[in-house]
Amino acid sequence: GCDAVLGFSQGANFASMLAARAAAGVGPLAASLRCVVLLAPARPGWPHQDAWKRLFAAPLPVPALVVRGASDTVSAEGPVELVAHFRGARLVEHKEGHRPLPADRAAADGLIRDICSFVLERCPP
Repeated sequence: GCDAVLGFSQGANFASMLAARAAAGVGPLAASLRCVVLLAPARPGWPHQDAWKRLFAAPLPVPALVVRGASDTVSAEGPVELVAHFRGARLVEHKEGHRPLPADRAAADGLIRDICSFVLERCPP
Protein backbone atom coordinates (compact mmCIF):
# COMPACT_ATOMS: atom_id res chain seq x y z
CA GLY A 1 0.00 0.00 0.00
CA CYS A 2 0.88 3.62 -0.27
CA ASP A 3 -0.29 6.27 2.15
CA ALA A 4 -0.01 10.04 2.29
CA VAL A 5 -1.10 12.22 5.19
CA LEU A 6 -2.37 15.78 4.83
CA GLY A 7 -3.08 18.04 7.78
CA PHE A 8 -3.88 21.69 8.43
CA SER A 9 -2.73 23.62 11.51
CA GLN A 10 -2.87 21.24 14.50
CA GLY A 11 -3.59 18.42 12.05
CA ALA A 12 -0.31 19.26 10.30
CA ASN A 13 1.47 19.08 13.64
CA PHE A 14 -0.06 15.67 14.25
CA ALA A 15 0.88 14.56 10.72
CA SER A 16 4.54 15.40 11.41
CA MET A 17 4.38 13.21 14.52
CA LEU A 18 2.85 10.36 12.49
CA ALA A 19 5.68 10.75 9.97
CA ALA A 20 8.27 10.55 12.75
CA ARG A 21 6.69 7.38 14.13
CA ALA A 22 6.44 5.84 10.65
CA ALA A 23 10.09 6.66 9.91
CA ALA A 24 11.04 4.89 13.15
CA GLY A 25 9.03 1.82 12.09
CA VAL A 26 6.30 2.42 14.67
CA GLY A 27 2.55 2.44 14.06
CA PRO A 28 0.21 1.39 11.28
CA LEU A 29 1.81 3.69 8.67
CA ALA A 30 5.35 2.41 9.24
CA ALA A 31 5.46 0.36 6.04
CA SER A 32 3.27 2.49 3.82
CA LEU A 33 3.75 6.23 4.48
CA ARG A 34 5.22 7.81 1.36
CA CYS A 35 4.75 11.52 2.08
CA VAL A 36 3.12 14.22 4.18
CA VAL A 37 1.54 17.53 3.25
CA LEU A 38 1.68 20.00 6.12
CA LEU A 39 -0.54 23.06 5.72
CA ALA A 40 0.28 25.89 8.16
CA PRO A 41 1.87 23.82 10.94
CA ALA A 42 2.79 25.55 14.19
CA ARG A 43 6.28 26.08 15.55
CA PRO A 44 7.55 22.55 16.18
CA GLY A 45 8.26 22.40 19.91
CA TRP A 46 7.46 18.68 20.14
CA PRO A 47 10.72 17.47 18.55
CA HIS A 48 12.51 18.84 21.61
CA GLN A 49 10.23 17.19 24.17
CA ASP A 50 11.63 14.08 25.85
CA ALA A 51 8.95 11.80 24.41
CA TRP A 52 9.80 12.85 20.83
CA LYS A 53 13.54 13.68 20.87
CA ARG A 54 14.60 10.24 19.67
CA LEU A 55 12.15 10.26 16.76
CA PHE A 56 13.29 13.72 15.60
CA ALA A 57 17.01 13.23 16.30
CA ALA A 58 17.79 13.30 12.57
CA PRO A 59 15.84 14.73 9.63
CA LEU A 60 12.98 12.41 8.71
CA PRO A 61 13.32 10.55 5.39
CA VAL A 62 9.60 11.00 4.66
CA PRO A 63 9.10 13.52 1.83
CA ALA A 64 7.21 16.59 3.04
CA LEU A 65 5.49 19.45 1.30
CA VAL A 66 5.09 22.28 3.80
CA VAL A 67 2.75 25.17 3.00
CA ARG A 68 2.73 28.51 4.77
CA GLY A 69 0.76 31.69 4.42
CA ALA A 70 2.99 34.76 4.02
CA SER A 71 0.83 36.77 6.43
CA ASP A 72 0.06 33.91 8.84
CA THR A 73 0.29 35.26 12.39
CA VAL A 74 -0.93 32.00 13.97
CA SER A 75 1.80 29.66 12.72
CA ALA A 76 4.31 32.44 11.98
CA GLU A 77 7.66 30.78 11.26
CA GLY A 78 6.48 27.29 12.28
CA PRO A 79 6.46 25.95 8.72
CA VAL A 80 9.98 27.23 8.07
CA GLU A 81 11.28 25.60 11.25
CA LEU A 82 9.46 22.31 10.56
CA VAL A 83 11.08 21.98 7.13
CA ALA A 84 14.41 21.38 8.89
CA HIS A 85 12.99 18.20 10.45
CA PHE A 86 12.44 16.56 7.05
CA ARG A 87 15.20 15.58 4.63
CA GLY A 88 14.55 17.33 1.33
CA ALA A 89 11.30 19.00 2.39
CA ARG A 90 9.78 21.51 0.03
CA LEU A 91 8.33 24.79 1.34
CA VAL A 92 5.71 26.65 -0.67
CA GLU A 93 3.94 29.85 0.24
CA HIS A 94 0.67 31.54 -0.55
CA LYS A 95 0.02 35.23 0.05
CA GLU A 96 -2.62 34.94 2.76
CA GLY A 97 -2.82 34.13 6.45
CA HIS A 98 -3.65 31.01 8.45
CA ARG A 99 -5.58 29.17 5.75
CA PRO A 100 -5.03 25.80 4.11
CA LEU A 101 -5.59 27.37 0.68
CA PRO A 102 -5.70 30.96 -0.47
CA ALA A 103 -9.12 32.50 -1.14
CA ASP A 104 -8.01 33.57 -4.62
CA ARG A 105 -9.35 30.82 -6.89
CA ALA A 106 -6.42 30.83 -9.35
CA ALA A 107 -3.85 30.71 -6.52
CA ALA A 108 -5.80 27.94 -4.77
CA ASP A 109 -6.01 25.91 -7.98
CA GLY A 110 -2.25 26.24 -8.47
CA LEU A 111 -1.54 25.09 -4.92
CA ILE A 112 -3.97 22.18 -5.28
CA ARG A 113 -2.14 21.13 -8.47
CA ASP A 114 1.19 21.31 -6.58
CA ILE A 115 -0.19 19.18 -3.73
CA CYS A 116 -1.71 16.61 -6.10
CA SER A 117 1.51 16.37 -8.13
CA PHE A 118 3.59 15.96 -4.97
CA VAL A 119 1.38 13.15 -3.64
CA LEU A 120 0.90 11.38 -6.98
CA GLU A 121 4.65 11.31 -7.65
CA ARG A 122 5.05 9.33 -4.43
CA CYS A 123 1.81 7.34 -4.55
CA PRO A 124 0.96 6.70 -8.19
CA PRO A 125 -2.59 5.44 -8.84
